[in-house]
Amino acid sequence: DSSTSRGLGDVYKRQVPEGERSGIDFTILGRLARHPALWLFCSSAAFYAGAEVAFFSWMPTLLQKEIPSGAGYAAGVGSLFWAAMTVGRALTGSIIHRFPLRRLRFLLASASAVTATMTLIIRTPEMLLTGVALTGLCFSGIFSVLLAEGSEGFPDTAGTVLGMTIASASIGVALLPYAVGAFVDVGASWRLSLGLVPLAAVLVALLATIRVPTNSL
Repeated sequence: DSSTSRGLGDVYKRQVPEGERSGIDFTILGRLARHPALWLFCSSAAFYAGAEVAFFSWMPTLLQKEIPSGAGYAAGVGSLFWAAMTVGRALTGSIIHRFPLRRLRFLLASASAVTATMTLIIRTPEMLLTGVALTGLCFSGIFSVLLAEGSEGFPDTAGTVLGMTIASASIGVALLPYAVGAFVDVGASWRLSLGLVPLAAVLVALLATIRVPTNSL
């Protein structure tokens, strides 16, 4: 509807300032080590993306292995998660201009940690699916907020920062789901191993509370 369209437009405007160049400027990457704000920001992206992918990737296995009568729900749990993500991203677009971005990231990440933990505690498939949907809603807006933070905090080098954000997210996607599987391989339960998901969400929330100047690179 029109309100959702306006909301998504607000996300776009906050992510990509008018006239901003796009893409990674490799001439300034060597200065990243002297810019702790960017490292904190990229770490948030890695923890968030890794947690999100680990959660929906391994949830069908959790249903099959450790939830009584859960195998019949395994095929649809990923679709449910992404349906909730889609709704949540539209909702985030409608409110992103109303809240300070770091506060919004803290709230979304904290809520994700709570709902993911609840999901791992639940032992009935129907209630677990409810937890999956709630976790998808909470996770959904974090990446949009991160992109908006990057362009606002580094207005002169937004293309480089957004490129580094996406690269950092890819590192998280490669590592955290693997870590969950590795813990299972050494004897941990799926529930315990998936505890890395709310832990990563907590780290995203904590990183949002650290104030470091984000002057341009």
